[in-house]
Amino acid sequence: MSSSETASLVAGRGRQDPPTPNTKHPLRVFYNRFNPSQGWATFAILIFLLLIIGDSITVGDWVETPSLTTILFVSALIGLLFAKLRLPWFLMLPFGVVLGGVVVIWESTSLAENQDSTTDGLREIFTRLDVWYAAANNGGISTDLMPFSLILISAAWMLGFLSSYLIFRYDNIWFAVVFGGTAMLTNLSFLPERFGSRFFIFVLIAMLLVVRMSIVQRHD
Repeated sequence: MSSSETASLVAGRGRQDPPTPNTKHPLRVFYNRFNPSQGWATFAILIFLLLIIGDSITVGDWVETPSLTTILFVSALIGLLFAKLRLPWFLMLPFGVVLGGVVVIWESTSLAENQDSTTDGLREIFTRLDVWYAAANNGGISTDLMPFSLILISAAWMLGFLSSYLIFRYDNIWFAVVFGGTAMLTNLSFLPERFGSRFFIFVLIAMLLVVRMSIVQRHD
């Protein structure tokens, strides 16, 4: 074998195929990006906490509203997603409030008497709010409960969004526990005693959330 053939053989053995690019499925990338470091168990406990609050307010039947439990779940999920974005809080929180306003107005169309189209429903909502404001501003009386429905829906969104955002961004569970407990106690204080068991369920879930976060922080 000639020297040129030997050199060619050695060069061929030394040459390696380029590595195959490590491609991941987009859903896998999305999951890894938004997978909470506190664990999905923490998110599940938070959801149960919010659902028991929403259920206690729903059974109170104060005003007609869309499903508060659905709004609480969606707002908590959005709060988790926002917490995982690498953007400062002074950008994320206002955007969360604006997004919540859109969701609240959209959901409130289900309360409109005119259900022919979404546009008609929105027009009716704003008309009723304008009439209510005019009556309140001029010392009149309005029996329309639409503003109070919007306030309740907005409060549900803010509770779910901020609770989730603070937990998964700053490991802070106390907004969910303190404000959620205050809202629940205030609501139950006007209801018959048979609904009081819901508060004990809330306390149990809140304790689970505290223990869960303590374990997470200890492992960190």
